[in-house]
Amino acid sequence: MMKPGWRTISGFRSGLHFEAQQAWLTKQVDSGLASSEPVIRPYLDGAFRETWYRDTKNRRWRLVFPDPPFGGFFERVKPTLTERLRGFS
Repeated sequence: MMKPGWRTISGFRSGLHFEAQQAWLTKQVDSGLASSEPVIRPYLDGAFRETWYRDTKNRRWRLVFPDPPFGGFFERVKPTLTERLRGFS
């Protein structure tokens, strides 16, 4: 299993893989190294449960929960043009 971190996960290999990433994100928030963010642009119009995070480099990330057979994923949320103009990366 890959170690949790700020890198794209295209599909969780197991429930344990997802839970490890989720626990790591919770620790990042609890230690002040990340913050929870409201979901602004949901994946597939909200068809799947997801949570958003912001890292210390001001980048947003989404954690989309698995719903078998869909494996879920973790990826960076690309900023809109307006957000880029405001300094978000």
